[in-house]
Amino acid sequence: MGMLFAENLRKLRTNNGLSQRELAELIHVTRSAVARWENGSRLPDAAMIFQLSQCLGTDVNTLLAASAVDSGNVPNVIIVDDSKLFLAGALPVLKEVMPNAVVTGFTKPSAAIEYSKANRVALAFLDI
Repeated sequence: MGMLFAENLRKLRTNNGLSQRELAELIHVTRSAVARWENGSRLPDAAMIFQLSQCLGTDVNTLLAASAVDSGNVPNVIIVDDSKLFLAGALPVLKEVMPNAVVTGFTKPSAAIEYSKANRVALAFLDI
């Protein structure tokens, strides 16, 4: 997700006429947190991604994948959880909220790692 997310966040923030500090104040984080997200060195958690999308007047899919869709690249999203029951419930939800993404679930971390080595992963939900 790294640079794709960073580019989308910066573009959406500036399109909304917000400085990094103003966005940080709206979502109750530091300006340096926003700066790290925009330079691709850090990523917000899933709850913060949702909060960012709400604050920027967009949906999560647009925030995560707008430039990937425009360029013809489809983002890969993975969920890793040892519970098959959780995956059975979570996968359809993610596919619905991110219709332009390839969403894949794994019960074994080793399988997710191998998948990630072979495919660029835009977003990973990990049960640690």
